[in-house]
Amino acid sequence: MTQPPRKKSTSERGQSHSLDQSLRTQDRRRTGLSDDTRQHADRRSPDDVYSTETHRPAPPLPKKIGFGKLLRAGALTVVPLKSSRLLRKKPAVKIGHRQLTKGKVVITEVGQQGFVPRLRAENRTKFFVLLIEGDQLLGAKQNRICNSTVLLKPNAVSEIPVSCVEQGRWQHVSKNFSSSNFHAAPTLRRRLAESKKHTRQASHGQRVHESNQTMVWNEVQEFASCAGVHSETQAMEEVFEKSRDRQPVQQRLECPKNTNGWILAIDGRVVSVDLFGTPKLCRQAWDRMVHSAAMEAQLLTNRRLNKQARQNTGKPNLHSAGDSDTPHFDVVVAEASKGIAAVARDTSVPVIFGVLTTDTMQQALERAGIKSNLGWSYGLEALEMGSLMRALT
Repeated sequence: MTQPPRKKSTSERGQSHSLDQSLRTQDRRRTGLSDDTRQHADRRSPDDVYSTETHRPAPPLPKKIGFGKLLRAGALTVVPLKSSRLLRKKPAVKIGHRQLTKGKVVITEVGQQGFVPRLRAENRTKFFVLLIEGDQLLGAKQNRICNSTVLLKPNAVSEIPVSCVEQGRWQHVSKNFSSSNFHAAPTLRRRLAESKKHTRQASHGQRVHESNQTMVWNEVQEFASCAGVHSETQAMEEVFEKSRDRQPVQQRLECPKNTNGWILAIDGRVVSVDLFGTPKLCRQAWDRMVHSAAMEAQLLTNRRLNKQARQNTGKPNLHSAGDSDTPHFDVVVAEASKGIAAVARDTSVPVIFGVLTTDTMQQALERAGIKSNLGWSYGLEALEMGSLMRALT
């Protein structure tokens, strides 16, 4: 014979009410709608914020995935993926970079001081908004990229995990972040995943979505070196823009109909696989992500051709002007020497200068401080010349 449920005592009901109230208070704080969240943002783990606000279980993968006709642009091969619809029509999901451009999603620094690994994202729409791993966010105190693919809740405030891709700036150029026409290239996305794994292991699983910032910066520098361009603030966006102006991608691939995703391969090696919930989301993400991959494929091809040409003939492939392996030594040194000589001649002041002519980033680092610091030597020479000039006058 079953016993009727025991009624709770007055003290138990009071404890239950206090617990419910506490949970509701915590939920309000997690949603970012109270001022207390911004004041105490640094005390909370970014992964707690991410898991409670922006993450929900991914739908199961379809049982069958079809392959479309191969698309090629230089060294880049794209395999379109076709499958059944992964997401229900409701609730609707919108692509992040478009909502950011429209002002429907507002992303800012966390607080007045800012915090490099996190940003505040306010979704002002009644839809879920998708931010993709590698989405580039421009402005505020420095450019960032999204560390993970996140889904912003409708009409809610969240904090998202990010990495810096502009090492040389930490000052406001705008209040809000804006969208970029370029997505992180496949190599950087792979390095981002590796850095998250490194951080997760180092923290014993406590920091799941936080990257190793040094690894990300190194990859951005390598990308700039491969492109043969320079950015004062080491901004990935500027590297993309200069590369596009100097070596535009000749063929722009269009997204086939009813495509849910793609497999990208450069020189026959798979570099990324992306699958979206609907063909519409895939189509909206295609242009930025595939085009950025095509730009990287072109840069890598040029570097490889240059290396082969130099090994075979000892001369560079002059058609690959944007490649880092192209030796600009003669041009750079000659023009620099002319300019410095003109300054010394016009002002009657001796000028000491040094130009590093290297084949690789490693050589540049070794000559700039790892093994020997040539800049220090040039500085000493300038001091000695100054002392000599003072003695002569």
